[in-house]
Amino acid sequence: MESDTVICSRCQTENQGYLRYCRGCGYELPKVTVENAVTKTQDKPKKKVSLALTVGLVTGGVILGIIIGIMIGGVSTFIYLNDFPLSLNSNNKVLMETVDNLNRNLPVMIDSETRLDNVIAANSKTFQYNYTLINMESGKVDTTAMKSKMEPFIINNVKTMPETESQRKQGMTFAFYYKDKNGNYLFSIVVTPEEYK
Repeated sequence: MESDTVICSRCQTENQGYLRYCRGCGYELPKVTVENAVTKTQDKPKKKVSLALTVGLVTGGVILGIIIGIMIGGVSTFIYLNDFPLSLNSNNKVLMETVDNLNRNLPVMIDSETRLDNVIAANSKTFQYNYTLINMESGKVDTTAMKSKMEPFIINNVKTMPETESQRKQGMTFAFYYKDKNGNYLFSIVVTPEEYK
């Protein structure tokens, strides 16, 4: 193992030292270098945020996630059309390098409520976008209502955006995973081929 790599304690995948999340399973890696200070947003007094505002902000984050998905999809389309093996278990370097390159610029704040933490290739046909809602706390937000408001917008974006056409033709699945400011699971939205056809 090179000195600038770190092994995931969850799935034992070898990762470059600059990565914050495992390229194999998405699990947060042990810190090997000093990271940038977290913004003070979390220390501010809590403000009540309306559900409509939150849905609007998160939907904006979803759009950015889809754009990132398009970049991944372009590479996956090339791999698919040229009969490269897509099995993550066979350490497909092209696919993993694509995910690594995207994650190199993450996490990034999408808006004042939403952070895109990382992107993982859950399998050869599914890309997962992992978000944190930095002002939300599990148990203090109606996740069922939030999910039901967001889901139609997300499905419609995946279904109608010209940029996702090649991924739709391949039958790709788009997964959006949301957690709260403490890293606790809130909800997921998975858009399968059956939902966008």
